[in-house]
Amino acid sequence: MGGPKESVKEHGPRATWRPVSGRHERKLALEDYLRSESPLSGAVPNTLPPWINKFTPMWLREVCQCAECVDPSTLQRRTRSTPLGPEGYRVRSITYDPDQKNVFLLWDDEHKTHFSMDFLRAHANRPALMMEHRAPFRRQVWSATDLPAEPLSFPLSEGDRKLALLRLMQYGIVFLKNVPRDGEAIWDVAKAFGDVRPTFYGQTWDVKSVPNSKNVAYTDQLLGFHQDLLYMRNPPAYQILHCIDNQVSGGESAFIDALRPAYTLAFSDPDKFKLLTMRPIPFQYVNDDQRWHCNHTTIELRPLGDGGDGYNAEEPCLDMNDSVKLLKLPNFESTVAHINYSPPFQGPISLNSPNAVFDALRVFGELLEEPEARYECKLEEGEAVIFDNRRVLHARKGFDGNQGPRWLKGCYLDLDSVVNTWRRHGPGGTGEIVDVVSADLARAGEEE
Repeated sequence: MGGPKESVKEHGPRATWRPVSGRHERKLALEDYLRSESPLSGAVPNTLPPWINKFTPMWLREVCQCAECVDPSTLQRRTRSTPLGPEGYRVRSITYDPDQKNVFLLWDDEHKTHFSMDFLRAHANRPALMMEHRAPFRRQVWSATDLPAEPLSFPLSEGDRKLALLRLMQYGIVFLKNVPRDGEAIWDVAKAFGDVRPTFYGQTWDVKSVPNSKNVAYTDQLLGFHQDLLYMRNPPAYQILHCIDNQVSGGESAFIDALRPAYTLAFSDPDKFKLLTMRPIPFQYVNDDQRWHCNHTTIELRPLGDGGDGYNAEEPCLDMNDSVKLLKLPNFESTVAHINYSPPFQGPISLNSPNAVFDALRVFGELLEEPEARYECKLEEGEAVIFDNRRVLHARKGFDGNQGPRWLKGCYLDLDSVVNTWRRHGPGGTGEIVDVVSADLARAGEEE
């Protein structure tokens, strides 16, 4: 009734009129305001440095440190990221107290914000922020001759604790001596670095040769380079091995920085490197009434600039003598986060995997066997080693278990607790968040 019907075919879908809500109007006005250039420029006093203009009104309001926004006792936020109207992000005035070194902002909605200059300076750029958060020092990719393997005396002085944490963060491994030869001393060692992470092996565990063992570690057999517990989604970050008894011939320990073969492959054969970053490899432990299984890529990457897990390795670079950064891995916008390599616990690879996967694993394994890359030692009684289980691979030569006792006590450490210990007791961060690799590795691809 009333007139001809509209044809959707001829005129398209009927437009539906909806009133513009006040909330939508505020959003449009806010977007229009935030698109304006240099919204702070007209309000910044000449007494403040020009870098203050880096901060946007939205950032300044969002991180307001006043007692209304941050609880003075808990130091935790009382607010959440809720859009305000334009007046909530429009700065009416900015004043600076040079004596107290504080900046005061008054907003058009009458809210008052103040910041210390130290706070603003710490957030003005990424290096400053890394210093503020005491980000770990850059990782130093090492070969056997580069590794500072001289053990530090336990218990650690405050200075040696800083040095131990520095070695652990930079090289992924540190050795200790004079650790008491009893089964409880490992707890004191762990306390110096972080919190023990329990697993189905317990809070601590004993590495001894036992008959009918359910794990190759508990035999006197040769144990090649590997990492522990890769059959878990989140393998332990750090491991401690404390030598209590070692009265056998053989049984030498070996360690290798797996970042070295990873970067070697990246520069010399990017195709194989890329394959190992993309093809998940299965790991499993199916024994002794346990069924653990998980897949990981052999080389695990993270985007450049993402140091969220505490390592904060942002870019690989040449060694410090060259002082030249490589902006990124060849053909990649990422850097190496972790290595996942553990042949004893590797499960059957997917049936549809191309032969190239096996070939890439073979080449990676051959790089691990380069004599100059591996550091080998026989742990003495009373020595301990702490190492990064996601980076440093460990191995053991076979020994004769009938000659005498060989007893290593072990435990794992939680990653975040170790980084927290670094931030509280380490020497601090540099703000230079890079991996350091030798020039020889970087140039390997150029000689092909």
